[in-house]
Amino acid sequence: MPKTLSLFIHAGIVLLFSLFAATSRAAALPPLPIDADNLSGMVEFDDYLALVTDEGSRLAILKRHGANWQLQQTSSLDNGSVELDLEALAYQAPFLYALGSHSAKRKKLKTDKNQKQNLKRLAQTSPEMERQRLFRLKLNQNADITKIQSLSLQQIIAEQKIVAPFISIPSKENGIDLEALAVDAKGRLLVGFRGPVLRGNWVPVLRLKLRSGNHFAVKKSKWLWLNLDGRGLRGMSPIKRTDGAHQGQLLLAGAVGDQALSYAVYYWDESNQLSGKDRNAQGLRLLCEIDSPQGKPEGIQFKRLNQGSVEFQILEDGVKGGNLHSQTCRF
Repeated sequence: MPKTLSLFIHAGIVLLFSLFAATSRAAALPPLPIDADNLSGMVEFDDYLALVTDEGSRLAILKRHGANWQLQQTSSLDNGSVELDLEALAYQAPFLYALGSHSAKRKKLKTDKNQKQNLKRLAQTSPEMERQRLFRLKLNQNADITKIQSLSLQQIIAEQKIVAPFISIPSKENGIDLEALAVDAKGRLLVGFRGPVLRGNWVPVLRLKLRSGNHFAVKKSKWLWLNLDGRGLRGMSPIKRTDGAHQGQLLLAGAVGDQALSYAVYYWDESNQLSGKDRNAQGLRLLCEIDSPQGKPEGIQFKRLNQGSVEFQILEDGVKGGNLHSQTCRF
């Protein structure tokens, strides 16, 4: 084989493998009293790990003991048995934030109904008010919840003329679906949308500046736009350097519905990526794709920056125990 051809093949193999995340052993999670087969969001802070499920209304807080996690407490964010469809978590001391999807749903067909009845069911969508909540939980130094507050982002969404038409569309049909949450370098909340994905592959991120003090309210909001190659946001996690300085976000992205799109991890510098002749946005780049996940990756947690790579953990929905595991991408 000619030397130039051999070098070309070798370079192609290196490039191919660099596009996929390297997976290491799963982190040890204890048995959980929440729906551990439908874990949808996580955030790690200090010596604690918080988890939520998109079934029901409960979250779990675990404490690190050596290389393992031990359950510290569980809490219901609602007094009833309603489904809040919690999708993401973020932390900024002393507050833990939990995000509902704010999504609508369509009624499913039933085998015991006739065609006319099922057609009527198919025409019905509902806004699911219980899902339209962003929670703020105040924690003490032992990560015990001392106060729970909530607000809805629905009015802010309704006032944005680009995304407002998607409010009544079910989430799996490219309707509103909030699934990512993080804190940015200036302490503002970043709310990432799984859907809608607009023409040109644009996905919205809602940036929120909260009012200071005890009153939980939004002071100012701004819409940002990302192009994730047809994917929507599934998770978000702040990147921290070894000196503690903030360095943008890791983004977990995937299909809005059942499209044949891979799960992928991106780096984002937190700036608006909507370009124009007056702006050449270059603050977003694909790091790697997640090869052959067991479930549906829905949570991401930054761990550390290494020389030329970034390490993070992935949480998967639809698989027993969430399959929490570490992965590494080029950076």
